[in-house]
Amino acid sequence: MYGKRSPFRVSPARLAAPILLRIPLLIYFLMVAFPLVWMVYSSLKTSVEFRANPVALPQGFYYLNYQTAWENGNIGRYFLNTIFVDTITLGLLMFFTATTSYVLARFRFWGGRFLETIYMGSLLLPGIVALIPIFLQIRSLGLINTYLGLIIMLVVSSLPFSIFLMLGFFRTIPRDFEEAAYIDGCSYFRAFAQIMLPMAKIGLVTVLIFNFINVWSDYSLSLVLISDSAKRTIQLGLAFLVEVPKVRTDMGALFAGLTMVTIPIMAIYIIFQNKIVESLTAGGLKI
Repeated sequence: MYGKRSPFRVSPARLAAPILLRIPLLIYFLMVAFPLVWMVYSSLKTSVEFRANPVALPQGFYYLNYQTAWENGNIGRYFLNTIFVDTITLGLLMFFTATTSYVLARFRFWGGRFLETIYMGSLLLPGIVALIPIFLQIRSLGLINTYLGLIIMLVVSSLPFSIFLMLGFFRTIPRDFEEAAYIDGCSYFRAFAQIMLPMAKIGLVTVLIFNFINVWSDYSLSLVLISDSAKRTIQLGLAFLVEVPKVRTDMGALFAGLTMVTIPIMAIYIIFQNKIVESLTAGGLKI
């Protein structure tokens, strides 16, 4: 009896292991969280307070910074421009992603594997490499400084990853559902719309979330294709916020603009984070 180890006894090393594993996570959390927290409370400080001590907490809540950034910095116009571009981009992107990935996953035709290889291979190319060819091609089409040219390139640049993600979802759905629908008289289009899309809704939501974040955060394409200040998106407008005379010397207004741009992304992620985790555990990344 005395020579046996109790099953309820845990060694000190095993107890310390989870704590040691959490230390890097805690350090990473602090590295990520502190800049966000600093940005938010700096948006409530006056320029005098910020220059006196940039890291100190605000002495009061100076909400006028948000009004200054919204009105004098044209953040309101940039928000509307970005919402317009995002809505059309995401609508077109979801349509092309769902149809293309379904065809590649379910049908065998000449050139299908080659197309899939091209889509997957384009994921390895950094987007910055294609900026000059993109500019020359859009200029040759006469679409420079237009929302149409920007939307086309946002859709094209987001398609490879979206198709890669949706291929895994469609390939994990058994073919029995479609075959039963065909026996009942469903066409290919009806089976796709009424059976496959609802069963792949987790993947569609995931693609929508990821691409909303990417499109909302786009800066390089907007910088290359949009030159008119009235057509700037939110990221591009925020970068040029320092050109506004009433804002460039107002650090509180600059941080207020940053906060307003960050809030939608944070809200989307907080609301749909369970959907993202669910998609990753549902085989969404299996090809």
